[in-house]
Amino acid sequence: MKNLTTKPDSTELVPTDDLNEAQWETNQAKISQAIYDYVVQYASMPPKSFIAEITGLTRRTVSKHMEAAQANLLKSEQRGLGLMTNHVMASVLKSAIQGDLQAAKIFLDRNGAGPEKTSSPEKIQNNYVQINKTVINQQVLQQLRPDDLQQIEQIIANSLNRSKADTETEAG
Repeated sequence: MKNLTTKPDSTELVPTDDLNEAQWETNQAKISQAIYDYVVQYASMPPKSFIAEITGLTRRTVSKHMEAAQANLLKSEQRGLGLMTNHVMASVLKSAIQGDLQAAKIFLDRNGAGPEKTSSPEKIQNNYVQINKTVINQQVLQQLRPDDLQQIEQIIANSLNRSKADTETEAG
């Protein structure tokens, strides 16, 4: 049988375990926000005494939360980083939603929705160049004859050299 107690400012009876869990989550949010604010301002992790002072919690409570976060992050070397994962991933998600493809990839990979990992050490790249309606990717380049490839390289090199010379002439 669960122990029952009343919620603060209420007459409603709730299981003690639920109150403890709600208090834990509230404390975790306070600690997380204190760490976030400090990191944003000072670019380093705050001392536990600072977190305790800002949140109104004891150093012991702060320590327990940071140890739990560390355990949840596979024994991360820096205590408190586990608390920041949600903030960081929220920022990554925001960037992804705004069209940042690299952020989208990070978010999807981190949440297990990205492409499956291959055992091959080669890195898969999907780079391409589009000139008007012509798309040039790795597959297209592999189909070209060596002399055609060399001609394309020469055209690009010459164009870059002319652009560089034009820029230097304008600056001088």
